Amino acid sequence: MPVTLRDYDAARDSAAVRALFVQLQDEEHAEFPTAPPGEEIADEYLQWMHRRVAECDGRIWVAEDASRVVGFVTLLTCVARGGPDDGDAEHAEISELTLEPDYRGRGLGALLVAEAEGYARTRGAVSVRIAHHARNAGAHRFYRRGGYEPIMVLVEKRLR
Repeated sequence: MPVTLRDYDAARDSAAVRALFVQLQDEEHAEFPTAPPGEEIADEYLQWMHRRVAECDGRIWVAEDASRVVGFVTLLTCVARGGPDDGDAEHAEISELTLEPDYRGRGLGALLVAEAEGYARTRGAVSVRIAHHARNAGAHRFYRRGGYEPIMVLVEKRLR
């Protein structure tokens, strides 16, 4: 049975999406020790994510393999510009995208992004933005292959 995409259903998917978020956050914590471990922030973060989905005409899709959620993507379709120097009054944003490690590199991430982009178009979005860590070379290659170009680079110097 092939992997399928479908709309997120809170009643049946919340535990799996939480586990995927914890995994993603723990991978980030391993690379960036200042990022909090997943279990410490999962509930608060997921509440915030769902609030943003509701406020920004968003949607969540899950990737399912044999009735098991193996990935998800979150799209916000009407994110206000960051400041007066931002050319678009609003844009769409893919705020989360993750897959179980065994499902990466199979084209499933591209399918989730394409689903989100298609929906953003139907909602009138003129652009889609995605943020990822600068040192995540795999994510950088993935998004570049998908036609995404960097528009800003955020740099940081830790003071403590």
